Amino acid sequence: MVEGALARLDGSPDTTCIIGDRLYTDMAMGRATGILAVLVLSGETAANNIEAAPPEHRPDLVFENLAGVLAALKAP
Repeated sequence: MVEGALARLDGSPDTTCIIGDRLYTDMAMGRATGILAVLVLSGETAANNIEAAPPEHRPDLVFENLAGVLAALKAP
């Protein structure tokens, strides 16, 4: 899915991220395709689940919710 989206949008892994709430799908997809994997804790995954996850399912960044992601993007 990521590779197809990158091709269609003329994107590249170094300028793309995936934002999701599941370690075993969203974060795994990001890690497997070399894009930044951003976890939001406002869905399925709780913070205490991250450490127990295998390395290939761990996020690069973690935010409480999408508002936190937006605030980080707007930060200088």
